[in-house]
Amino acid sequence: MVSEIVLFTSRARLFSRRGNLRHPSLFFFDAFFLVCMYFAIQAFQDLAQFSAGASVVIASRTDFGLLGSVGFYGVRISSYIALFRGNRMPQTVEWCTCLTGLVFALICLAFSGEMVKGYAGLKGFAFCYHESDSSGELVFTSRGFQCPAPARLH
Repeated sequence: MVSEIVLFTSRARLFSRRGNLRHPSLFFFDAFFLVCMYFAIQAFQDLAQFSAGASVVIASRTDFGLLGSVGFYGVRISSYIALFRGNRMPQTVEWCTCLTGLVFALICLAFSGEMVKGYAGLKGFAFCYHESDSSGELVFTSRGFQCPAPARLH
């Protein structure tokens, strides 16, 4: 399987010879990256609550998914590498950069809720429950504190 992937990435082109830095479709990734960075900063601030010394933390289950979405910019980074190399074959480095970013983003998107729980556990917090509304928020307490009743949070 790995040899087939290496063979594919060494023979298939990720970018054509006519590609340039100002290709219009690549600007989509620049705009998408700015949007992702905005949401990633919000998610990072949400996760910073675990280090703020609070006894109860409410975090979104999508925080790591938002942080991981920055990995989609790997496509644009691979275009920079291709242009720097003059779009020569094999484009294995370009493929690896692109696929690494995409895999990182998809893993973070798929397992975001579990990653938030794991991060909270590493920071010394225990999972209490999901919020009952559709906001997708998770409630954590610092170890040694009891979980608050859902009605007391609002």
